[in-house]
Amino acid sequence: QATSALARFRRDSRLATQPAEAIRPPDIYNRDGWRCQICGNDVNKRARIPHPEAPTLDHIVPVSKGGSHVAANVRLAHFICNTDEGIEADSEGGKGGKNPSAAPPLL
Repeated sequence: QATSALARFRRDSRLATQPAEAIRPPDIYNRDGWRCQICGNDVNKRARIPHPEAPTLDHIVPVSKGGSHVAANVRLAHFICNTDEGIEADSEGGKGGKNPSAAPPLL
């Protein structure tokens, strides 16, 4: 409980110093064609977290690494891909995933 509160505080502090914009997840999901930008497979529109195929927003450059919370820096990812990517990044010291540098198309 305390760890998650601390993590939220740290994330909010980083976001306060980075450019940010209001992002509507459905807009990003539609922009990305309901395809996971990490594995390339279709995302289940009806799934909800914690279902592995649920849609989530993934920061291409993580906020913890100086990335911004803007549409150009987020992409659609399966919950499991986004979660596994974070685990890989922690163990490898970088952003994981099959295509970590792929930027989404600009709106």
